[in-house]
Amino acid sequence: MNYGFLFLLLFFAACAGQNQSKIASIGGKQSETPLTWHKPFVLSEFLNIKIESYANAPNNFVRTGLQDKSGNLWFGSWEQGLYTYNFTNFKHFTEATGIGRVAILSMFEDKTGKIWLGTWQHGVYIYDPSAKNGKNFQNFTQKDGLNDNYVYSIFEDTKGDIWLATAAGLCIYKSSADGKNFLNVSKQEGLSTQAIYSITSDKTGKIWFGAEDSVFYYDGSTFHHLKNNDGAAFKGVRSILADKKGNIWLGNLDGLFCYDGKNIKHISAKETAIKHEVWNIYEDSKGNIWFGLSDYQGFGGGLACYNPSAELGAGGTKFTYFTEKEGLLNNRVFCVFEDKKGILWIGTSEGVCTYDGKTFTNYLAPLGEGGC
Repeated sequence: MNYGFLFLLLFFAACAGQNQSKIASIGGKQSETPLTWHKPFVLSEFLNIKIESYANAPNNFVRTGLQDKSGNLWFGSWEQGLYTYNFTNFKHFTEATGIGRVAILSMFEDKTGKIWLGTWQHGVYIYDPSAKNGKNFQNFTQKDGLNDNYVYSIFEDTKGDIWLATAAGLCIYKSSADGKNFLNVSKQEGLSTQAIYSITSDKTGKIWFGAEDSVFYYDGSTFHHLKNNDGAAFKGVRSILADKKGNIWLGNLDGLFCYDGKNIKHISAKETAIKHEVWNIYEDSKGNIWFGLSDYQGFGGGLACYNPSAELGAGGTKFTYFTEKEGLLNNRVFCVFEDKKGILWIGTSEGVCTYDGKTFTNYLAPLGEGGC
């Protein structure tokens, strides 16, 4: 082996992003986010994936993300707060911008273009891009009527009311302000006040909820609970999705379930090889269902994809798996979403990467401010 060539290849790979690094600024000052590599560089990965290097790229647990109506990408991280990406630069929001490095658990854009951010311990932030006083962020906590300061999921109904899934149950922010914007639904309706982790809506208009101790839905007037085949309640439902066909997908501590409106199927680990908690379930524009796999113990199962139209041959499967071996940035996957060009964005414990159907692109901060 030509070790000189190998050394040069590794050297230039580590510096490749430096030349295209974009230094985003906030209020005229460069972000204080440390600029470091967060993944050991391996030659085989360089030959199979692309690496993009940007200052201020998210570099730790990216729990949630979305693309807004203007085309900008938003990412919420566990330790370092909020980021945006306009496909040229990453921007990291600091305390001076009105939010700081709060842990962001959930994210949603409402019909008016406001970005809602559910946090760990700090309630909910609302980013209004049209604010004229320069104060784009509003913060609401229990002091303002929110039922809990831990907000796991956010959803807007057809009336424009915002549903907030929190560690103390369900809360609604009413669009018609009368001085009492927040309504504690769990307390009022006699629902459990344990944690609710996820919200989705199906094609009939029902709103579904995945909670610590149950799965239930709202039909516009009444709440109903969904029981498992044995009559027991579902436990620890971390993620829930209603797909375009009307199926309800549930990811909980016991694995993966699919409800077609009549029957509940437990999709076993033997069928799927999914042995970790399903943190996120997402349906792309082609009808593929994606599963982000992780757990609290620091392990992850990577990314799984269910293709409902796949042909099953001898020993075939409709599930495909992606891990670090295939170019995924990290095996602990917390969020998945698709942009307007059909590119899949993946939030991991080490930042973000994309998948275009063929190639993974990992977005990493450069080695140092001064380059190699």
